[in-house]
Amino acid sequence: MPQLKKTKGIVLERHFLKEADGIARMLTVDGACLEFYAYGIRLARKRSALLIEPGTLISINYYDGHKNNIASLKEGIVKERFDIIKNDYTSIIYLSNFLELASFASRYGSLPQLFLLLRGAIEELSSCYKNINSIMELSIFFQIRLLKMLGILGEQNRCYICDKALELLAYWNMPEASFACENCNSNGDKSQAWMARTIAMAAKMRFKNFSVQTKGVKENTAYLSLWQNLNLCLEAFKGSPLRTSIVTEKQLEMSLA
Repeated sequence: MPQLKKTKGIVLERHFLKEADGIARMLTVDGACLEFYAYGIRLARKRSALLIEPGTLISINYYDGHKNNIASLKEGIVKERFDIIKNDYTSIIYLSNFLELASFASRYGSLPQLFLLLRGAIEELSSCYKNINSIMELSIFFQIRLLKMLGILGEQNRCYICDKALELLAYWNMPEASFACENCNSNGDKSQAWMARTIAMAAKMRFKNFSVQTKGVKENTAYLSLWQNLNLCLEAFKGSPLRTSIVTEKQLEMSLA
């Protein structure tokens, strides 16, 4: 018999069924993925359709194991819609990218830190949505932490080829996402060395400290190159292109022009 349960989380994606029904996928506070039906949500008077809007923080009561192991929404409240983001086109694109990456990562099991990462990224995006440099830093930081969380990011302190301890100068290989010393990567250039340092910082620091450390970057194209490489790593691991990557890349290029 279905049990009534309660949880809180961020809506990752939704699909509409028929005229009034919807189905949503959310990331709960404990890092689990929950799918639920929202019958009649588009015509309901007592339940807001915002409960299945992607990028919205919600608290819901639901019946588990309703149909095909998909829960059924009973009632809920919108805790935070993040209106500032959703009123800005560029911010919506980056929010969509964060949600797609989080949805992809959530398929590999319960990751409590994933909810914290996603919520932190959305809140930070709300405060820096007018600054393209800050948005790029945030997007890069999010990708790096996701790679680390999924176990894709290589060992940052030792060369993956000769196992030598890495000193100040290291290089980053893509799409393997591994770090190599100067001797094992003779074809490396300064941009690869900068990428390695930036990735190592993001893997260890909080975003505010990471953002301070990267303020000295004069060439915004370096951000774009790193963002593209990180994206390729995630797509190689996923096995298919990210839906939002092309649009986001165009936004970055337009901002740098």
